[in-house]
Formats: sequence, structure tokens, C-alpha cells
Amino acid sequence: LLVLWPHASLGEAGSDRDDRPVEQLVSDVPGLMAAVGDASVDTVILASSTPVFQANASIVAPGAGPTALLIARNLTIRAEDDGQPACLDAGGSASSPRRVVTVVNGSFLRMQGVWITGGYTTGNGGGVLVEQGEHAAS
Repeated sequence: LLVLWPHASLGEAGSDRDDRPVEQLVSDVPGLMAAVGDASVDTVILASSTPVFQANASIVAPGAGPTALLIARNLTIRAEDDGQPACLDAGGSASSPRRVVTVVNGSFLRMQGVWITGGYTTGNGGGVLVEQGEHAAS
């Protein structure tokens, strides 16, 4: 399921806590990977000072194959500046295939102002593979 809606209507992404959502500004791929893996972070903000996040490493998603970014929870990833999109680039190729993003079953990923490029696979979902989960982009 791919859902598109305007930025202004977006709220919390999957927070089941009573406190305010936690946002984490990241400026490099290690920071991105750490924030995605941190269950306390609800929203990952891609710094405008790093317009392209070149994620050349692969994580093997069970049943889905190599992916640069594995989402296994509810999360929002957005560009810091609404007027300047950020880019996630997996750098995939025939010799090093990988998807850019895999969203595992039962998870929800919301992306705002993020371009996806550099995914390469002989199967479905070179850019984003959603395994019976949900994905929203704007």
C-alpha cells in the first residue's frame, strides 16, 4: 500500500508512548543506521548539509535479500528542509545488487522529501520493497 498526502497533515509515526515523539537529525550514513536501529527515535531527519546519503553496505533482509536500509518498526524519515529533498542512494549494481529500503511485515515507513535511487535487483522492489507492511511518501 502506497499512500501520498501533504506534509501538513502528517503526525506522529508509530509512537505508542505518552511522551512527545523523538526526532534525530543525522548527517551521515552511520548516524542514519544508528537512528533507524534506535527504537526510541520516531523520526529520522536527514540533514540538508548532506544531500545524498550513499549507503553502500548491505543488510540481508530475511526472505527479501540484500537491502541498504531495513525498516522493522514504525518510523518516519524526512528531509530537514522542505525545499531541499534528501536522497538515499544504495549504489546497487549487477555485481552488488541491493534494494534501497525494505519495510518488513507489520512495519510502517513514512518518508517526506526523500528521493530513492541506486537500487538494483532482479526481483521486485529495487527502490522500496514493502513486505505486507505500509509505506507513505510525500
